[in-house]
Amino acid sequence: MGATVFGESLVAIAPDLTPNEWRSTLAHELVHLARGPVSTERAAVEEHQVQKETARMLVPAGPALAQLDRQWTEQEIQDLAARFAVDRDTVETALRAPIFMPLPRPRSN
Repeated sequence: MGATVFGESLVAIAPDLTPNEWRSTLAHELVHLARGPVSTERAAVEEHQVQKETARMLVPAGPALAQLDRQWTEQEIQDLAARFAVDRDTVETALRAPIFMPLPRPRSN
């Protein structure tokens, strides 16, 4: 739905998006622009990080909502998307609880 051309500091957005998709896509691409280019090997990880950062910006209640241990209905997701003027994917990303992974302990010799 969008693309960032780093060498030209250019963001392109598909012309046929809804206003909520346009807002979400623009924010997503601007986060890419702010974070800068990454290697091809890191592209998938970077895309995931950018999506999470965009969701945190556009759905400020997302972290609190993600802590609620429940299944969200399609109607509730659509209502949240309308409330925050974002697309469905951004809401779904915001509703995913963060995954905490413990850091490995240093080996003792």
